[in-house]
Amino acid sequence: MIAYTTGGPDDAKSIAALHAQSWSLHYRGEFTDHYLDHEVQGERLVEWQKRMTEALPTQHVVLATEDHQLCGFACVYLAKHEKWGALLDNLHVEPSYMGKGVGRRLMQEAAKWVQTQDDNSSMFLWVLASNEGASRFYERIGGEKAEETMMENPGGGASRVWRYVWDDLGRLINKGRR
Repeated sequence: MIAYTTGGPDDAKSIAALHAQSWSLHYRGEFTDHYLDHEVQGERLVEWQKRMTEALPTQHVVLATEDHQLCGFACVYLAKHEKWGALLDNLHVEPSYMGKGVGRRLMQEAAKWVQTQDDNSSMFLWVLASNEGASRFYERIGGEKAEETMMENPGGGASRVWRYVWDDLGRLINKGRR
């Protein structure tokens, strides 16, 4: 059975490993091969150790675990944008758990936390335009494509990204589908 809990400093290493694995799997061709092959693991570990040991009060990390193994996580920040609300900065699911509702549930848990902190907040995220599977998933769970822009990639270069927004967090929490 999958458990959904709040992450802490001891989870930084497993979060960083899943994050690096996810980027390597889904962002090849967008991020440089050199970055994905030689830098992403160390860079993500440093970033997650910092995030988890120096956590901002506006940050919340939700873990999905089964048998003490991380199968997914989400990281959300309150009030990151005046118009768009809370930023879902990360959502990553271990490949063998994709299509089993883990991502939807992580989104719902993040939205619940946001709603308990600010019941008027919306939530948004950025997704690479080339990540069509993620875009379809976000649309299935009620995300509305709000805008397109370019964003700089770690390791160099830039990619086209879309902002997805959930104005009604109650709808996401209760149904998670359109």
